[in-house]
Amino acid sequence: MGKTKNNFTYVVGLEGGVEEGPLTWTDLQPMLRTGRVVGSTFIKRSDRMEWTTAADLPELKVKDVIEGKDLFGPDAVTQEIVKELHLRKVRSGVSWLFWIGALSLLNSGLAALGVGKSYAMGLGAAHLITALGDHFGSSAVVISLGVNVALALSFLLVGVLAWHGRPWLLGPALAVYVADTILSALFEQWLSVGLHALALVFLTPGFVASYGARGLELTWRGWAMQGAIAVALSGAGFGSLAYLEKSLKVEPAKWASSPPAQWPIVSLANDAEFKGRTRLAAGNAFFIRLKSGKVLAATARHLLGPDGGVEPEVKLSELDSTLSKWTVAQRNAPAKSARIRGLHGAPGDYRALADWVLLEVHPDDVAKLPAEPLSPRLTIVEEGETIYMIGTGARGAAQEVYRAKVVEADDWSVEGQFEQPIDLVGFSGSPVVDAYGNLVGVLTSSHAEPDKQGKLSSFVADSTLEVKRLLK
Repeated sequence: MGKTKNNFTYVVGLEGGVEEGPLTWTDLQPMLRTGRVVGSTFIKRSDRMEWTTAADLPELKVKDVIEGKDLFGPDAVTQEIVKELHLRKVRSGVSWLFWIGALSLLNSGLAALGVGKSYAMGLGAAHLITALGDHFGSSAVVISLGVNVALALSFLLVGVLAWHGRPWLLGPALAVYVADTILSALFEQWLSVGLHALALVFLTPGFVASYGARGLELTWRGWAMQGAIAVALSGAGFGSLAYLEKSLKVEPAKWASSPPAQWPIVSLANDAEFKGRTRLAAGNAFFIRLKSGKVLAATARHLLGPDGGVEPEVKLSELDSTLSKWTVAQRNAPAKSARIRGLHGAPGDYRALADWVLLEVHPDDVAKLPAEPLSPRLTIVEEGETIYMIGTGARGAAQEVYRAKVVEADDWSVEGQFEQPIDLVGFSGSPVVDAYGNLVGVLTSSHAEPDKQGKLSSFVADSTLEVKRLLK
């Protein structure tokens, strides 16, 4: 008996709604042999308008296969229809994964740039991972960025696979997102929690439908496993953040418990000469001791221009090449001084910063510093905290300490309200410390209107958080 031949062409409906064809009868043979086309596969023959199953086309010689042992269960066509309905629910849910993945990529970029703000639907863990990278050093920063990008891309990949009928990884993705939601709630990021919850309202039915699309039943064990993964991941995130917060805390200065009148010299006077510029002999400077033991000097950048008497202004990119001499010294004992070698870090490191400038201290002078170095606080200052501005004004001759309360603070600046207005002229570059003597900012300006005597009731300092990467 000869082989069956015909002139029909066929369009085959494969998993995930993918269509293949038109195919000839000969083209179909490899698909029939390998099982890509079975009795329940939807096919449209060229002489028919409607779709049917391969089992209904006698020339293909395949039969419906009834799955399971239930002889009264649904036939292959019904099973395919039910499967397609489940896949539609899966697609409806996983469309949110594309938003999560895309916004997580954005979060990763913002975190890598040191921007604390994030899009609340994306993974907030991006900032935690980046913070861990910052903590463990420059090489870890690159690794953390890679981890963030891989995590975001994995959400996109899970979404693409599930959309095309392969929803196997929806469970782990859901567990990761639930853990991110729990982590956001533990740290009271309520906008993020709300948007995470909204995404979960749509993702969860898609996850449930993914079992039906595979002909499986979601049992309580499946839910328990997903819950256990979510709790473990959120616990790991919480522990990591708690570790970071603990590592960022610094010990109180020994002198901080004494009355301010007994505090050691902290603020110093600037005296600098630049090639082709007028002299800097204004404002305040101070020392910072890093955890590594290295000592830096710091002042306000605007003092390198007309505000500090320097004309033309010295740009940071020109500082090292134009610097002739720079010392920071006690005002009432000029011999007690330290020499400045140049800029700490590269000029590009300061591009996004407001008014900080960090300086390298000559190594021969570190052992005999003329002032007490301050330890930087790298956690945010809270509203209502007591802080102190330490410096000397244009008319002063000795260090003065002024108590204030924090009015507003973020990663970039700290605004303090004095107990009584003062004349702030000449105080630029003064250090601002918390109640434990730890550095929280450098004085730069004021938002207040001067009173009749020209005194100001508040001040603004650039936060140490702004330069945390330079203080590692």
